[in-house]
Amino acid sequence: SIIEYFTERKIKGSYFYAAMNNKTIKVISGDNLIKIASRNNTTVTDIVNLNKLKSKRLAIGQKIILPGT
Repeated sequence: SIIEYFTERKIKGSYFYAAMNNKTIKVISGDNLIKIASRNNTTVTDIVNLNKLKSKRLAIGQKIILPGT
């Protein structure tokens, strides 16, 4: 099945890989992409690309997906 295919191969960049390995956070007051990236051992570029952000401005309460390992 397609699920077995992606589970066995763990193809980074695939939607299935992301759903299984990434975590989601909620933006709180004072957060920005640099702080979030630093706290979570990732980069601003990775967060922007993963979330397909058109702007680097965040809103309180916004959900952001963080790259998994």
